[in-house]
Amino acid sequence: MSYLTSGILIIFMLMSLGASLGLIGLEIAASRQKNMINVALKAMAGFSCVILSFVLLGHGLMMGHSWQAMVENWRLVVPDIHRVDTLLVLIYHIPMLLAMVAMISAAVGERIRYQRWMMIAFTIGGVLWPVLTNLLWDGWGHDSKISSFVLIGFVDQGRIGSVFSIAGWFSLALLVVLGPRQTFRVVKSVDTREGLAGSWMSLPMSLRYPGMAALSLFGVGIGLVGMIIATHFHIFFLKSGGHFSSEWLGGVLLRSVVNIVLAATVSVAAGLIVKKIFFSRLSLLMVMIGTLFGGVMSVSAGVSDYQLINVAVVAAIGGVVSVVGQWLLQRLRIDDASGIVAPAILAGGWGMLAVALFPSGEHDWAKQFLLQLQALIAISGASFGGCIVLFQCMNWALALRASPEEERVGLNLLDAGVDVPTLGLIQQMVIQQQKDDFSEPVDVDPESDVAIAARIYNNVLERLHIETVRREVAALRLAQMANYDSMTGLANRRLFHDLVQRGMGRSHRMNRNGALIVMDIDLFRNINDKHGHSVGDAVLIQVSNRIADSIRETDALARLGGNQFGLLLEDLNSPETPKIVAAKILDAVTRPIAIAGNSERLSLSIGIAVFGPGQIDSVETILRKAETALKQAKISGRGVVRYYDPLSDVSFENAVLNTGKSP
Repeated sequence: MSYLTSGILIIFMLMSLGASLGLIGLEIAASRQKNMINVALKAMAGFSCVILSFVLLGHGLMMGHSWQAMVENWRLVVPDIHRVDTLLVLIYHIPMLLAMVAMISAAVGERIRYQRWMMIAFTIGGVLWPVLTNLLWDGWGHDSKISSFVLIGFVDQGRIGSVFSIAGWFSLALLVVLGPRQTFRVVKSVDTREGLAGSWMSLPMSLRYPGMAALSLFGVGIGLVGMIIATHFHIFFLKSGGHFSSEWLGGVLLRSVVNIVLAATVSVAAGLIVKKIFFSRLSLLMVMIGTLFGGVMSVSAGVSDYQLINVAVVAAIGGVVSVVGQWLLQRLRIDDASGIVAPAILAGGWGMLAVALFPSGEHDWAKQFLLQLQALIAISGASFGGCIVLFQCMNWALALRASPEEERVGLNLLDAGVDVPTLGLIQQMVIQQQKDDFSEPVDVDPESDVAIAARIYNNVLERLHIETVRREVAALRLAQMANYDSMTGLANRRLFHDLVQRGMGRSHRMNRNGALIVMDIDLFRNINDKHGHSVGDAVLIQVSNRIADSIRETDALARLGGNQFGLLLEDLNSPETPKIVAAKILDAVTRPIAIAGNSERLSLSIGIAVFGPGQIDSVETILRKAETALKQAKISGRGVVRYYDPLSDVSFENAVLNTGKSP
């Protein structure tokens, strides 16, 4: 082969790399941010491993004369890159391998860590690819008993349909072993008017970066064209002895390009029509990607020989089977992240059969069809059967699938140690929710994409905190107003009633006595009349402070209204304890007090009612008894202490009935 033809072949093979890069771009565009770095690592690692394994192992197995050709004298067969023909073989096969690995990677998506993917790629390049391509195309030399289907009449001009059909079976086997992604959902629809697929639907394929997806899809198209032309170029020059001619340029090249473009257009149109009528629940984006692939693959086997009408028919059927295959995979809960596995298998397989149904010359189409079908069954069975056993064994030994926790955290952090700002923000928010503590702001890199969202979230938290504090303060104020006296700060009558009720309950449970003391400042009305209510209020505050200083911290003191105070004593050590406490209070209150700049003395009347575990009196009854004792103290001359006396209570009630007023 001349240097000119070699250079042209290299140019077209470089074009074909667009298919691999485009597929990886589609995978990245459809990936979540927390997995994008993993996708890039997986692509680079997969490409490196498949090239390395093919150069060191696969090439020797494919180009040798026996199954043992990859080892000579117990050493690896390394290709001689100084030979032009050997170098061209590598350049010819490596882009196909890269496209195959890229397609499988795109189908798997965010389910596998890149270390496991490296082993799979190494196996594909070193063993699976050379074995299957020899079975389909090359055989193992003239001395081998194993011959390829091409040598016995199998037609596959572009070879892209075969390549991607094999890749589709590889992908399907791996998808079956791995299972669907956590985000994969297939739900049942109640609308039966939507045709054949109306009872099932899956969540649509979503793209985070539509611009990248569009550019990647364009690259895939250019790459497929370059790959098919490079294959034709390679085969033509092998047959012609390496001589370049205008026949190939005008006949094969131009006709192939026109047929490929027409096939892609017709296939996409046919697929969209079928989707609209029968499969409206399928993702539009997935259908367009799948039918684009399906159209090109369906005509690649006879791309340079087809008439335009044949291209249209074959491509239309390829688009239809692509859409049907996508729907079928979803029904079977096989999660193809890229949407091209079913088109690769079905449209690629259909293309291998269609070349016999639409022959370019006088051929026995029935015999050719049986040969094509035989090759299709053999290659499909070998690809899927061998791979599903191999991948299942690898999965048992190495756990190919990332765990649910690893998928939740994100493969970027696990594989590259790179945290995603969005994931970090979400994790902080989840921790706040779990702890039910939103007092601290979230912390993210101020230069990251989520910095604005984090700042807004922190502002909301701050305002929420301020509002919460304001409401708590308002609630405390309401509770203070409802339960405490605004002037003295002591408990009011309502709260004191509850405290006495609880104290009586504890007295009953603990079998201990308690006492209720009611106090009243004698002749307090005179102070208000003489000095005004402001002075009277100041006196009440001073008296409440003196009483509070005379009792224990555990005793409950309240202002019952006006110039009257209540005191609850619990856990009495002796029957004399209430009297002792009352004496201390009298001593404190009767000390000189400043009233309107003058030093004066006050007196305090005190009534005491004792309760114990054996009593069944209510709070109202105990309060009434203490108030009765207080009135008896005032009758006795004021400034004295009186215990409740039932006999005195009866005499007092009789006096009230006789006079119509209390003393």
